[in-house]
Amino acid sequence: MDDAIPVVLVVDDNPAVRRFLVRALMLRGLRVRDFESGAEVLAYAAEAPEVPRLLVTDVRMPGMNGFEVASALRRRWPGLPVLVVSASHRLSDGRIPESGPIRLLAKPFAYADLLWHVETLLADADDR
Repeated sequence: MDDAIPVVLVVDDNPAVRRFLVRALMLRGLRVRDFESGAEVLAYAAEAPEVPRLLVTDVRMPGMNGFEVASALRRRWPGLPVLVVSASHRLSDGRIPESGPIRLLAKPFAYADLLWHVETLLADADDR
């Protein structure tokens, strides 16, 4: 596998949304690791062989919400860019204390909107 291709972590408990996100990101040419819950992605992060370039997470999930997931992953990878997808939240609804870029994408969203946010976050991370 090509290490130059960015790895994106996707966390969403809704299988249909998760499949859409994975497919869209893979069509963009990104490597995607997808998870149903915060617990799953944190278990992966503890042993991850690669450093992800972006986290895409839902907010409402059983167990850990997306803000908690992002905060935990930023302890592992400081500054990890985060794209929060949510139907009913604002960024001010949660707290991710560690620094790094973050954006909110409201559901429902179009493929083009998703890719714009992803491209912007990846470009901003490259500029740091």
